[in-house]
Amino acid sequence: MSEELERIQQEINLLNQKRQKLEKEQEEEETRICQKIRSQHRYQGRIQA
Repeated sequence: MSEELERIQQEINLLNQKRQKLEKEQEEEETRICQKIRSQHRYQGRIQA
């Protein structure tokens, strides 16, 4: 029984690590998109000026 529990705990740990990695990647992607939008706004501001 304890071996089964240990195996499940390891699986949970692995899934949590994957989740944290995906969350970090998503945050980085959102940051890139925001920077892209901001730089496009600056560029459009120059065109209009």
